[in-house]
Amino acid sequence: MRKKVLKEIEEQLRERRAFLLNKLERKREEYIEMKENETVGDMADIASDLMEKDLLYGLSISEKQELEDINNALKKIADGTYGICEMCGKEISIERLKVKPFAKYCVECREKMDKKLVNHT
Repeated sequence: MRKKVLKEIEEQLRERRAFLLNKLERKREEYIEMKENETVGDMADIASDLMEKDLLYGLSISEKQELEDINNALKKIADGTYGICEMCGKEISIERLKVKPFAKYCVECREKMDKKLVNHT
């Protein structure tokens, strides 16, 4: 992979990681503020509050997964294994990595995995 393209992708990963870390910190602060301001209300208020807390928590789980994927991609860049499919060992296309810089699989392997998931549900 060309060094210029790799540097661009690395910068994109670092910017996305910084964005997600800032977003997660804001959500954590919102959650703490909600907990501090909790008052006992009627059942509808309590249900609404629980749904909102669950939504904040649920979003942070997916964002944490994305952060983990980004950190893994950055480690691969550092150790020289970035852009190699974890399933077949072939290079992942630059086009795919530009769209999803933390991709673990080439398009072909990702499609195979998706088909397996569809057939098992």
